[in-house]
Amino acid sequence: SPTSTPETDYNGSTYSDHNQTRNSVLKRAKKANATLTPIPWEKVNKVYTSKHFTVDQLH
Repeated sequence: SPTSTPETDYNGSTYSDHNQTRNSVLKRAKKANATLTPIPWEKVNKVYTSKHFTVDQLH
C-alpha cells in the first residue's frame, strides 16, 4: 500500500471537487427524469425510432 496519498489528482482536482461534480450530475439527471445506468453493448450504435423498428446504420 502507498505510504501517502496525494491531495489532488493529476489535474489538480481534489476529492471534494469530484464529489461535487458527481452530486451535480445526479441532481441534473433526477431533474431531467433520466437514468445514469449505462445502455447494454448490443444497443450501442443503433438508433431506435420506435419500439418495433431499429435502424442499424445511417447513410
